[in-house]
Amino acid sequence: MMSEFENAQDGRKKRSIVLLLLIAALIVVLSVGGTLAYLTTKTNTKSNMFISTSTITAQLTETAWDGGGSTTAQNMLPSVSAAKNPVIQNTNATGGEGEYVAARLTFQKATAVAKDGTVTWADMSQDEVNNLMVGVAIYGDGDLPTTGGISVDSGWVKENGTAPLAPKTVYYYNSKLDAQSSTSALFSKVGLLAADGNGAWSTGDTVSASNFLTWLNSTCEAGKFQIVVDGCAVQSTGIANAAAATPQFDSLLPVA
Repeated sequence: MMSEFENAQDGRKKRSIVLLLLIAALIVVLSVGGTLAYLTTKTNTKSNMFISTSTITAQLTETAWDGGGSTTAQNMLPSVSAAKNPVIQNTNATGGEGEYVAARLTFQKATAVAKDGTVTWADMSQDEVNNLMVGVAIYGDGDLPTTGGISVDSGWVKENGTAPLAPKTVYYYNSKLDAQSSTSALFSKVGLLAADGNGAWSTGDTVSASNFLTWLNSTCEAGKFQIVVDGCAVQSTGIANAAAATPQFDSLLPVA
């Protein structure tokens, strides 16, 4: 039988065990609570706006033709030239984005002329362009050349180099255009050569003006042909020079 001292000691041991168990449980609770009760907060929202320049603008003009066209061009005769002066302007506001620009020439023949004067056009073939350029000169200021072909202002570069003039041919302007500035005219005149300037336009034989005009009238309904000019512009930022913009020109002005 346990003495009073032993009973007291045994009670203290039991209380100590219970206390240790409570401490251990409290530690567990605090430990679990610690994983769930970190202090948290949310910051305010800060929005920074970035605005894309989604538009650049350019305009193609032919001051010698705009406003009704060239009356000379409606009655072309050998040794006669008509004014045609394609110019592209960067029309972005002053201080705006610079541009590189290109122009495309498309040579077309009339395939039908309706009673009301409406003309149906089709692109010329390569052979037809070759023939046309023997009897026709596209050139800048000065007298009508004695041989056919095209001569453009020195500020413009033919995209495909020395390749023959094609039914669709692209030229790019070899300088950046600042906002509100313009290119030089790609060319200024289109002329029909006189008899002694109409070299071998088909088989290598020398032909007269009347033979060239016979070809022209047999190829183009009522002797009508046209040179269509359209253009495009790309941003200058991030592009080293006009030649580096060629992929953009090709996508905007496909020559096929």
